[in-house]
Amino acid sequence: MPLVNLRKFYPFYKSDCWQEVPQDVLDVMIAYKRADVAYQVKTYRHKAYYSLDLFGGTIEGDSLHHVPQPQEIYEQRTDYQALHKAFSTLTPTQARRVYARFVLEMTYVGIARAEGVNESTVRASIQGALSALAKKLKNIRA
Repeated sequence: MPLVNLRKFYPFYKSDCWQEVPQDVLDVMIAYKRADVAYQVKTYRHKAYYSLDLFGGTIEGDSLHHVPQPQEIYEQRTDYQALHKAFSTLTPTQARRVYARFVLEMTYVGIARAEGVNESTVRASIQGALSALAKKLKNIRA
């Protein structure tokens, strides 16, 4: 049986550690070492410093590309329907202001200028709309 320095094969060995290993095990260790070096050279040459197994059915690929389960799709749909139902109870002015604030991401001042009203009026209207939405959603989910 050949005598092998395990430090050449395992990076966590900080000093020489000699071990007798059967020849077939040594052949496998050398093959894995060569494959590892070839992989490092390949990633260096192609500047591929990311996982090449991203879409190969690995844990990494599965975690990055989440496919929603039927139950999740159903819950999202019912939440959307509840939000739509609650949103339809708002006055047109409140609905327009909430849409401008949270979808269009306008500031209170910008909405007030666009509508020609005071900023405090817009702020109070949106706060009232949000509290009404919260009440409606709580009643719908209960």
